[in-house]
Amino acid sequence: MSSFIIIGHKAATEPFSLNDLPGSAGRMDILCRCVNAALFLSHDLRRDVRVYLILKGDPAPPKIIRFDGADVRYLSPDERSAASLIRKALEKNVQDFWTESMQGVSIKKG
Repeated sequence: MSSFIIIGHKAATEPFSLNDLPGSAGRMDILCRCVNAALFLSHDLRRDVRVYLILKGDPAPPKIIRFDGADVRYLSPDERSAASLIRKALEKNVQDFWTESMQGVSIKKG
């Protein structure tokens, strides 16, 4: 199993607007591109990959979001789709243990 760890030093740690990914979300667009590059093949998903996003921006850093290629659902190759899954994870009550927000997407305190 391959793992990718991406650190977002200014990535938002609270729900953000999907209409302004590069601005108010702290360059969340780049993190979404990393998720898509790690998980997508030309016509399928890589099932043997995990992607960890470490969000260190305001207001409540750090938070870790995990995408599990074997289980992830509702992920399309566009940035907005990945951003939507990240935002849903940030809406969850974050604990010190993994909490699943959607199938294949989990979040915990860093």
